[in-house]
Amino acid sequence: MSPVTRKENSPKTVTTPVEIQYSSSSGASEHVVSPSRPEEQEVDYEVMARLALRHLAAQALMGN
Repeated sequence: MSPVTRKENSPKTVTTPVEIQYSSSSGASEHVVSPSRPEEQEVDYEVMARLALRHLAAQALMGN
């Protein structure tokens, strides 16, 4: 059996839809790639944690 190679996409070669999420508290944006193939569906826990913290901070600022 031959080894499975994994193709890494740089931002210049991404062919899947990209969604930009804006944070209301800092004005920063995060790029979230919506993969079309299951093998591309990786979870970036660091990005998820940053988004969750921003969401919680925004809620705290709004008093929710």
